[in-house]
Amino acid sequence: MANYPLNAAHKAKYAATRKAYRLAHPEEMHAKDKAAHVKRHDKEVEQRKVYYAANKERLAAAHKPYQQAYYVANRERIKARVKAYAAANKKSIAEKIKAYRAAHSESLKAKRRAYYQVNRQKCLAAVQARYKAKRAEIAAYKKEYQQKKAEQIATKKRAHYLAKRDDISAWYKAHYAANPAPAKARARAYQQANPDKVKAASKRWRTANAVSLAAMKLEWQRADARAHPEKYRERQARHHALKLSARVERRISYKQILRDSKGLCGICHKPLDLFGIDFDHIVPLSRGGPHTKDNIQATHARCNRAKGAKVI
Repeated sequence: MANYPLNAAHKAKYAATRKAYRLAHPEEMHAKDKAAHVKRHDKEVEQRKVYYAANKERLAAAHKPYQQAYYVANRERIKARVKAYAAANKKSIAEKIKAYRAAHSESLKAKRRAYYQVNRQKCLAAVQARYKAKRAEIAAYKKEYQQKKAEQIATKKRAHYLAKRDDISAWYKAHYAANPAPAKARARAYQQANPDKVKAASKRWRTANAVSLAAMKLEWQRADARAHPEKYRERQARHHALKLSARVERRISYKQILRDSKGLCGICHKPLDLFGIDFDHIVPLSRGGPHTKDNIQATHARCNRAKGAKVI
């Protein structure tokens, strides 16, 4: 069938018929128009994507000045809009950021590390400036966090120490060897500020390591005797001479003396430690005291050293 050009009458009749049909079937025509609009829109979007992919760099360079000018002219409005959007969608934004970080953790770490290496001084200066500006807030937050997560932090620190004990010990030794003065000053200040804690910790450590300490003491005495044989022989000879000049009881049961003491030091009258027990002459040999059971008492090693040749 041949297509003949429509005259004005035919065009008017066709337009009237179409209009009448649209009025009679509004929902159907609306759906058709919407479908046609979506189809045209999708086609235009695809065309724009293809065009943008082919001319990405040129378009970015061309639009950059306009974008900068628009941002400068509308900075406050843009910031307000972004802030309002962030406040309204805080939870969804946080979830998206968390998911992105989990999916790109390695690349993000590499980027941060590379940036820090290039801008190390700048990063350190920024951290120091932030700390100085918000020192009180940071200290309060850190204190609250440590109180809230005390058990978790202690467990984590303990696990880290056990996993890297040798490395940590080597680092502290090297650091102390390189600069011992500050460490000594800190230890001295802590001891002066917390004498009871230091004594209790020292006592617990000595009790827990009694066997090894006794072995160390014996080894030290032997090493000292080997290093200073003349001094050692002179001390032994002097002590032996004092015994010879004094009245000596040949068979003395030191176990019986320890039992008779009932576990108390003969000088300070406090309980004896498992390590550091000495047997002291009540009247020293140098003062003419006899070497007999009645003149010997069980004491702390420190009490015996403090007493010296005095008669208490």
